Order: sequence, then C-alpha cells, then structure tokens
Amino acid sequence: MAPPPSPLFSLPTELLTLIVSSLPHRSDLIALAQTCQKLQPFAEAQLFKKIFIRDGPSVTRLAQILEQPPSRVLAVEHLEATPGTYGWRGIERMPELAGRMVRLRGLKVESPLVNTGRRHVWWTEGCMGEYMKLFEQGTWGCLTSCKLAGQRF
Repeated sequence: MAPPPSPLFSLPTELLTLIVSSLPHRSDLIALAQTCQKLQPFAEAQLFKKIFIRDGPSVTRLAQILEQPPSRVLAVEHLEATPGTYGWRGIERMPELAGRMVRLRGLKVESPLVNTGRRHVWWTEGCMGEYMKLFEQGTWGCLTSCKLAGQRF
C-alpha cells in the first residue's frame, strides 16, 4: 500500500515556489531536485535562474543540460559570460543558446579578447557578428539590464 500524499503537495504552486526559493544554498536545491520528483521542477527553476559561464566547454555542457527537459531554458533570467584567459573554444554556441532564453532579464557578456588582448583562431569576425545579430534582431526586448564588454586592442 502506497503512503498517503504529503500535505506539502496540496499547497498552491505559488507557495511551493516561495518555499523552494527560500532555500539558502545551491546544494540544498540540488539535493531537493535529486530526491523529490514532484519538487524537482521547483528546485530547477531556482537553480537555472542565474547562469555563470566562465569558458567554452561550460557553454556546451549548459546546452546539453538545458535541452532535457526543455523547460529548463525558460527558467534562465540572468546570464553572465565572462571569460578567463584560456578555454573559450565553444563560446560560438552562445548566441544560439542565449537566443532561446526568452525570460532573460539580465545579460553580461565579455568578449574573450577583453582579458587576453589577443585574437584566437576560433574567435572570428563571423563569431563576433553572431553576437551582434542577437541585438540587431531585437531578441532582448525583455532585458532590464545589459552589460557588454568589447575587445581590447
């Protein structure tokens, strides 16, 4: 015989969202997402609100994570892509990925050249143009904050 449903699940969605959003640590949200199937969407909504990208391989991993389930991409409200000195191969996927983040409110993007001062083979004029197209197409009508740091020559 199955145990009776928890009274927690009889609460309105808004209350469940508030409860989960009040968890103080990412580790708590991760544990909740891994241990409770019914609360997993609430925990993931909090986990994916703010995304920080520090290198190209992170973009590839993020793209894979946001695909399953596709609703994860809808949770992203703030995206920061600030490169270090190395490891930016793969960043060319960022415009397509960011373009799917329809609830994006805050965006901070730095050119990989800001911190290195030199041009890498993979960071081409075409790649830079893809980033600029995002803004030309009006994809970011819902942004409330945006910071772009260009290249240093």
